Amino acid sequence: MKLVVIIPYFYPAYIYGGPVFASYHLSQKAAENGVNIDIITTNLNGNNKLDVVPNIFINQFGFNVKYYNNSLLPFFSLRMIFGLYNDIKDANIVHIQSIFSLSTLLALIHSNLQKKTIFLSPRGSLSLWSFKHRGLMKKIWIKFLIKPFQKHIFWHATSEKEIRDIQNFFPNSNIELVSDGVSFEESEIKDECSKKWQNNFYIACLGRLHKV
Repeated sequence: MKLVVIIPYFYPAYIYGGPVFASYHLSQKAAENGVNIDIITTNLNGNNKLDVVPNIFINQFGFNVKYYNNSLLPFFSLRMIFGLYNDIKDANIVHIQSIFSLSTLLALIHSNLQKKTIFLSPRGSLSLWSFKHRGLMKKIWIKFLIKPFQKHIFWHATSEKEIRDIQNFFPNSNIELVSDGVSFEESEIKDECSKKWQNNFYIACLGRLHKV
C-alpha cells in the first residue's frame, strides 16, 4: 500500500510541538509494518528553515520525505502547487494533517480530482480554543474550502474530545479514533520505568500544565 502524508511542517521542526512528533512516530511505525510512505511537507521551522535538501525526496527515517522550500506563504511552497499532483499520483491513500493550511486545500483538490481515499487529521485545530484566534476567518475557511469535500473525507481523531470537535462542524462525518502513543524507547524515564514498573501494573497519565 502506498500512503502519502501531506503536512505543512514535519520532523525535526520541533518548534511546532506535539503534532510533529505524533506524525513522525505514526509514520515510522507504519513504515516498520510494511507501508510504503511518502511525506510531503515544507522546510519551515518557525522563523527559520530546516537544514535539509529541499524539493527532492530523501530517505533518512525509514520513509521518504520531500521538504518543499517554503517560499510563498507560511507552511506553503510555490513549487508544491505544481509538484503535488505527481506526488500523490501513485498513492492509495492521502493522509492530510492540518486544517488551516494552503497545502491542505491543494491536497484536497488534487486528491479529489484523482479520486484518492482521503484521511484528514485536524490535530486539535477544530477545538474551541483554536477559534479564539481569527475565529471568523477560520469558520469561513471551513465553510467554503473544507466542507465542499466533506463527503470524500475520512477523519482521524486522537481523542474523544476531538471527535466532538469534528462533529461540531461536520455532524455526519466518518471518524476513526486512533490516539497518539508514548514512545518509552526514546523517553528519559525509560530506565526508571523498567526498575519500578517491572512485574507491576500501573496506570500513567502524561500531560502538560497549560491554560487550554
